[in-house]
Amino acid sequence: MSQSGAYLRQFLYLGLNQDERERPVFDGYLVHIAGGGRGADFNQRFGQPSNMLRPRTRETAPFTDVPQTDPVAGQRGGLLDQLATHRQQPKIFLTNTSNEYWRRPPSASMSKPAQG
Repeated sequence: MSQSGAYLRQFLYLGLNQDERERPVFDGYLVHIAGGGRGADFNQRFGQPSNMLRPRTRETAPFTDVPQTDPVAGQRGGLLDQLATHRQQPKIFLTNTSNEYWRRPPSASMSKPAQG
């Protein structure tokens, strides 16, 4: 159920909210139950985002919209960095259930990287 939310977070991270004339494509996003994860597995050859038998790249920084430094990797960045350079930032609504609160930290999108 979280695949659509993870996909949208990855879509935003890649800065894909513009058309060929650099006009905004979507005014807003409703990202439901993604927690702090992204869909990085969607863009890998033979990627299987739902396969739990191998290491997943879904819990990779950046987790926040604004740039922060990842204390583990030492890298600095934000989910919306690519969109900021193009001034194409849409309105974003993040919704999470109690499952993401307890099991998959949505707080990672606010403060620290998720532990995986």
